Amino acid sequence: MINLETHFEVENFRVNHRNLTFLCELVLKEYSDFENGNISIIFSNNSHLNKLKIDHFNEDVLTDVITFVYEKEIEKIELEIYISVEMAIENAQENNVSFNNELKRLVVHGILHAIDYNDQDEESQKIMYKLQEEIVKKSSGQIIHE
Repeated sequence: MINLETHFEVENFRVNHRNLTFLCELVLKEYSDFENGNISIIFSNNSHLNKLKIDHFNEDVLTDVITFVYEKEIEKIELEIYISVEMAIENAQENNVSFNNELKRLVVHGILHAIDYNDQDEESQKIMYKLQEEIVKKSSGQIIHE
């Protein structure tokens, strides 16, 4: 069972909790051994994610998603995913996709990092992005109320 919490550091932003939970469960149940988990998704802004990058990774860069894993046990995981809504909007426009689909990509991307996928080199990036797109296609529901 997945326990999903959402937190909002941006105004006028609502999620479809049921569809977002389904997306998280899809990733964990089909692509990992984790049957149970606590996931917190924080919808934030560029400056907060930049501060997190500086404080935790010593990198002064803008990023769209950051994942922190707090617990990994047999079949159970606990994590936080921070998403920059500002960056998601920019990414969606730049990549000519809907804001909803871009947010799905970021959620999936964050969870994939938590279950040990990485995008540090070109080869692992191709694998992770291909998997990310497969998962997004499997999830047809809206995760936000636009």
